[in-house]
Amino acid sequence: MIDLTLLREQPDFVRALTLKKDPSFAIDRLIELDAQSRSLNAELEQLRARKNELAKSVRGPVSEEMRAESKSISESIKQLEQQFQEVDTSFLDLYLRCPNLLDESVPSGNKESNVVVRLEGVKPSFSFEIKNHVELGK
Repeated sequence: MIDLTLLREQPDFVRALTLKKDPSFAIDRLIELDAQSRSLNAELEQLRARKNELAKSVRGPVSEEMRAESKSISESIKQLEQQFQEVDTSFLDLYLRCPNLLDESVPSGNKESNVVVRLEGVKPSFSFEIKNHVELGK
């Protein structure tokens, strides 16, 4: 799993390493969803703080103006919470499917691009055809 701090502070670095492992992964979409999620969350917190200020400022009878503003803020909070939930769900879905970052020394590509670092021992040879475990199980 990718460190969110690293994703936010060094998106180009994360993009390069992620695309090195999986060129089809939507890393730009992940970065965009993260920014949207944080932005919506900040906006929600501001609205909640404003609503709390209104509630604290009322010491007596509530004026129609304050009641209307409070109702407006409540509706805005409801809409933003729904929007935030959708964006955050999309972000988490994509984030959890994001491949781990490779070391910078790993070559690009699939298994064919791997480099043999060293071989241990002698590779065995058999006088019969080797079968996989599924074939042996049958």
